[in-house]
Amino acid sequence: MKNVLRYSAVAVASVGLLAGVASASSAVIGTTGPNSNNQVTGTNTWTSVLNNTNSATATNNNDQSGTSGSAHVNNNTTAGSAVSGNVNNSNSATSSFSVNNAAGGSMAWPTFGNDSSSINVTGPSSNNTVNFTNTATGVVNNTNTVRVTNNNDQSGTSGSAHVSNNTTAGSANSGSVSNTSSSSTTVSVTN
Repeated sequence: MKNVLRYSAVAVASVGLLAGVASASSAVIGTTGPNSNNQVTGTNTWTSVLNNTNSATATNNNDQSGTSGSAHVNNNTTAGSAVSGNVNNSNSATSSFSVNNAAGGSMAWPTFGNDSSSINVTGPSSNNTVNFTNTATGVVNNTNTVRVTNNNDQSGTSGSAHVSNNTTAGSANSGSVSNTSSSSTTVSVTN
């Protein structure tokens, strides 16, 4: 009879410890006869792994170079006009990131069932078994890497126009150079 009481006490103590993990396990092995093997196994397992790794990098490099050309009117009796051209460089870069890992943000779901068992008065040479197994596993791994690199190299050089050593000179105009670049990046990641 001491064996039976010891197994019952272990069963109740084990179930009491497991019931604190948001489960309702219960086991009762009653009066058992001699030579009985009493077994209570209660296993409640809740594993939650939530890894969110977010990395966002935006690099916008713009190298612009503009050189207006030369216009010369030299050594003329009646000189015309010399006008150098225009050089225009323009760049626009816009980067926008939005990373939202709200889908894995709440993992409060272990509500195990109403486990209950009862084995009462058993005969001699009996084998008594109560087995509980509740397992909930939630794994969310979000790895988000966003890299945006915008490199824009612009160079503009207006041409040269020369009028020299003329009695009557005309005008010299160098041409216009214009460079325009635009980049827009929008990234939205929701897991």
